[in-house]
Amino acid sequence: MNTRRPRVTAHGTPYELLGLLGEGEFCDVYLARRPDPLQLVVIKAAREPSHAALVNLQMEARVLARLWEFQATSGDYFKSLLPEPVAAAAESNLVFEDGTATCAEVYRWRPGFSFTYEDVRRAYPEGIDARAAVWFFKRSLDTLAWLHKCRMVHTAAIPAHFLVNPLEHGVAMTGFSRCIRPWLEQPRLHEAYRAFYPKEVLEGGVFKPEHDIVMAARSLFYVCGGSPTTGELPREYPGQLADLIRSIALEGSKALIPGASELLLKVDSVARAAFGPSQFHRFEMPARQALPQP
Repeated sequence: MNTRRPRVTAHGTPYELLGLLGEGEFCDVYLARRPDPLQLVVIKAAREPSHAALVNLQMEARVLARLWEFQATSGDYFKSLLPEPVAAAAESNLVFEDGTATCAEVYRWRPGFSFTYEDVRRAYPEGIDARAAVWFFKRSLDTLAWLHKCRMVHTAAIPAHFLVNPLEHGVAMTGFSRCIRPWLEQPRLHEAYRAFYPKEVLEGGVFKPEHDIVMAARSLFYVCGGSPTTGELPREYPGQLADLIRSIALEGSKALIPGASELLLKVDSVARAAFGPSQFHRFEMPARQALPQP
């Protein structure tokens, strides 16, 4: 039995909503399908049509445009991990069938990156395998190293903003509306995730690249089933690996934190000592209902 799916119109283009992908601070994120020509997209729609929500969406679009320009000389890999806008946010540019309207951004659907760290934590409440934790952290550091080369800091490297591709061992980031220039500005804190921010930031300090790294380490502790603030883990991890990540997560506001590229080399060295030469280890997430294809 076919069930009619709700429909919306964005910038005059009709879309069929296929399902809710996630809920953010201001927005709901939907998977949608454009019928002609067939295309899957992601619609990031403000939950309430407020000025603050519109500014948030427009800020994200400006940051992404800057990153797309900057990375032109950095290869295609990181470009492929960025959200790619299809239609820019504007006041009341998304209209539902009942006539209600809100502001929304439309992005191309990027297959594979379907699970946040929060999804992974729900699937593995006791924590992921240590070998999976290594590539989770290395991929996140890769992205942060590139972002810092672009003279930007993310400021919200929280579990909700990391997306995992289990099949290809990929990690991408979202939440770019919070990106700012390092050393110059204070970030907009995501109040629901205060435990992931370094003390220096919570006390009103300007945001630095090393703060992104501290937050990424705390997010990794979370996905490993542990506490982002105490560094406790519910299962055994190789001592040197756990100690390295814990030293970053817990002492980040006090100790000298290496840059993302330097830390990447340290993680790789510790992982080789613990597990031997790098190998591909299968990582699985519980099956979801199959997504419709365009």
